[in-house]
Order: sequence, then C-alpha cells, then structure tokens
Amino acid sequence: MAYTMYTYPANPRAQCALIAAELSGITVDVPEFALGKDNKTDEFLALNPLGRVPTLKLPSGAGVFESEAIARYMARVRPEVGLTGATFAESTAVDCWVSLVYADLAPALMPLVWVHLFNMKYDGSAATKAKAALDRVLTTLDSALLSQTYLVGERVTLADTVMVSFLNTFMTHVLDAKARDAVPNVMRYFNTLTAQPAFAKVLGEVKLCGDPLAPAKKEKPAKKEVAKPAAAAAPTAEEAEPKKPKSKGPYDDLPKSSMDLDAWKREYSNNDTREVALPLAVEELGQGGLLPYNSELEKTFMSANLITGWFQRCEHLRKYIFGNVLIFGSSGPPGSTLPPEWDQEGNDAFYYEWKKLDLANPQDKALVEDYFAWDGKFEGGKTFK
Repeated sequence: MAYTMYTYPANPRAQCALIAAELSGITVDVPEFALGKDNKTDEFLALNPLGRVPTLKLPSGAGVFESEAIARYMARVRPEVGLTGATFAESTAVDCWVSLVYADLAPALMPLVWVHLFNMKYDGSAATKAKAALDRVLTTLDSALLSQTYLVGERVTLADTVMVSFLNTFMTHVLDAKARDAVPNVMRYFNTLTAQPAFAKVLGEVKLCGDPLAPAKKEKPAKKEVAKPAAAAAPTAEEAEPKKPKSKGPYDDLPKSSMDLDAWKREYSNNDTREVALPLAVEELGQGGLLPYNSELEKTFMSANLITGWFQRCEHLRKYIFGNVLIFGSSGPPGSTLPPEWDQEGNDAFYYEWKKLDLANPQDKALVEDYFAWDGKFEGGKTFK
C-alpha cells in the first residue's frame, strides 16, 4: 500500500515533503481533494482531527499531520539518502533552516499571496510586516549562498526542499524582476534546484513573477453631473442681512468704573506690590468695594481645590475682577480659612457671605495690603487676574 497525501494544488507545505519523497524514491499518491468538504469527513478526521491539510496517510493507515512533521518524516524514512544531513552538525544546520522557513516565510504566505488568490480580506498592515520578513530572509539567504551551492553540506537536504518550495510561491506571485535582481545568489540557488528532476516534477514549470499580487483598486462611481441652478442676483445693501450686534458680557451694563482694572493688573504683575501696585489701587478705587470671603474646611488641599473650582466658574468675570485667595491654618480641626480680597466691578456674590471693607479704615486697609502683598503665615493661595 502506497503513501497518500491530501492537499490542495500548489501548496508549498505539501510540495516540500513530496520533493523529499521523490529524492528518497518513495511513491506518494495525491488524489483530488475538495478543501472545505473532503477534510470534514469522518475518514479524514480520523487521520487528522483538526481537519487541516496537508495530511499524510501512511501504508499502515495511520495519519501524520502538520506540514513540518510530514516533511521531516519523508526525510527520515530513508536515512541513507542523507536528507537530514551527513553529520550531527549538518543535521542541526538543516533544522535551523527549516525552522527559519516555518517561522518567517510560512506566515507571510497568507497576507502576501493567499488573500489575493482566495479573495480574502486584505490587511495592509499585515502585508507590510510580511514583506519585511520576506526581505529579511532573502537578505540572510543571499549572504549564506555567496560561497555555497546548497544550504547545508555538498548535496540537497530537507533544508533545500523546504526553502525552495516556499520560495517558489513568492517567486511566482510576489518578487518581481527588481526584487529578484537584488538577490543574485538566491536566484542562482533557486534556478539550480528547480532544474533538478525531483524539484521539477513536483513544482512543474516555474513562471517568475511579472507584476506582484496587489489588492484590487476600487473604482470610484462616476459622479452624476447635476445642472447648476442659475446664480441668484447678489442682494442689495438694503436686502443684505443686518449684522448681528456683538454679544455683551454679563456686567457690561454696570456703571463704568473710573479704574482701569487691566492696567492695574499689569502693575500688580510687573512691579512691587506695596511700593507701586497698592498705592495705585487705593488712589483709583477711593471708596470702592473690597470684599472678603471666609469658609472653614478641614483639609487645606480641599481649600485649594475649592479655589480652583471657584476660579473656573469665574472665568467669565476675568475682565471685571481681580483677587487673591490665601489659605491660612492647617489640616484638621478647626481647619483652614479662605480670606480672599477681591477688587471687582461685578460679582456673583449671592453664593457667599460677604463683608464690605472700607479703605478709609486703617485696619481694613492694612488687611487688604497684607493679602495683596502675600504677607503673613499661610499654607498657599491663588491669584485671579
């Protein structure tokens, strides 16, 4: 009883084992096989419970599955042929090349070849990675073949049957003339082996790639020309839409303050607080309102968070107000206090409890100056300007 190989046509995973069988003088039948149908029968699943191809049926009726195992079986069944290497060192070298093919070239088949031949979904990212892996193997292979005819030793081994079988698929579908010219040693090696009878019988006539496989370009549907309506006459000045009035701030209608708040903020930021900024504020404000806010919190960081949140809610007031919020006290009972000093032309004071300070009162004036100058023992603070 002969060996039987179940596979689809031009499968490099099966071809490498079939070439090894030819070199060893082993007859292997390859019947027609309908993938998706024949691999689901009870008879086939008894040989390969995973239902994958290639699968080898031995004369005993047992099955061998997984392509690398099948190839190694065919190389070992006639050890006198020497397909596994003449020495232990050569055998190890054969294993190295076979492992390289299955690690780098075999996975590249799907994104570079099968997706096009079997109308699968194209993945550009996977194709880019696969092409990089293919180029890396070709460069390594070209260097290794610079001074030798075969991958291992002085004769064909399993390393060559596996390498050439997978290279054949890429040579006929992916690698164009430019890519092949870049690896002359690989081409010499490939042409030498594919001309040998065992390789030629399995691989058939090799037709090198002209145009590499690529995803089909989607044709854009022709745009239907729609007749453009006649251009409407430009509206006259009387018909033109009136300009919308500029939106006002919430406090723009308040009585105009005599103090230029923006100018004073610059003085506060760029000059000495007590010597320049504060005297100017007192002079311009006169009897204007200055308001403090007190609230006890147990943790100082909670006070700081409150300040930040309050400032965010006051963003729309930035052009109307200036203020310092200092944090006094320490964490834990009785907690910290927030005594801000605000110089404002408008406010949302109804959220808080306020007390008006009088600049004519020396104590109130000293308090304001201390806060604005950041004098005193406090835990931190923030300025809104």
